[in-house]
Amino acid sequence: MLTDSLHVVAADDSADIPAITQAMREHVLHVSDFPEISFASTHVSVRGDTVHLAGNLTMVGVTRPVEMDALLDVTPEVLHVSGSFTVKQTDFGIRPYATAVGMVRVKDEVSFRFDVRAIVAR
Repeated sequence: MLTDSLHVVAADDSADIPAITQAMREHVLHVSDFPEISFASTHVSVRGDTVHLAGNLTMVGVTRPVEMDALLDVTPEVLHVSGSFTVKQTDFGIRPYATAVGMVRVKDEVSFRFDVRAIVAR
């Protein structure tokens, strides 16, 4: 995933969101130095329509183990996996964004949502 594809989601519609997003990309996630966030699975198990994934998430050059459950849908033509997981920025050595006067603060938790489809080539 490209780091600059992340979006700040606010509880209310704030005109500050574009500025906060830009500041996070430049000063927190250092997109120019770390253009990608990656996940490499180390274990996959399936039970019915749920897949449990364990693996390593890398952000800003720091790798940490993560686990998640996702929905699995398999047809003869498509394998579809979708889900989400949450990590703490501080676990990756990231200091959550805040303005100088503390009026705006970004939570320590970052949520990732994914939707992956593999289509059978014929």
